[in-house]
Amino acid sequence: MEQAKKTSRSVLRGMIITAVIFLLTAALFGLGASAINSKSGEEQAAALEESVRRSVILYYAIEGHYPSDVDVLKEKYGLRYDSDDFIISIHSNFTDNLLPDIYVMPVGGEIK
Repeated sequence: MEQAKKTSRSVLRGMIITAVIFLLTAALFGLGASAINSKSGEEQAAALEESVRRSVILYYAIEGHYPSDVDVLKEKYGLRYDSDDFIISIHSNFTDNLLPDIYVMPVGGEIK
């Protein structure tokens, strides 16, 4: 009888330890996946900003002045991006021959 109680306690203890280890592993996996997703979003924003910058420079080379907004780049120069995820803003300087400020912002203030 005594041996049976020790065995059932041992089995119960083993199950609890296994459950705790499983939950810790799942939590660490979730944190890692979240970090990877965040890094991917940052890289997407950087790549989009570089693409917009290249489109702006191409526009200047062809048209002789910089574009006033992103819609021109989308219509005439084939710029494509997911407007549900990012907002692009081009702020022209006081003259037409200076590269405008280009901002790529994630929708909602955080990168997905």
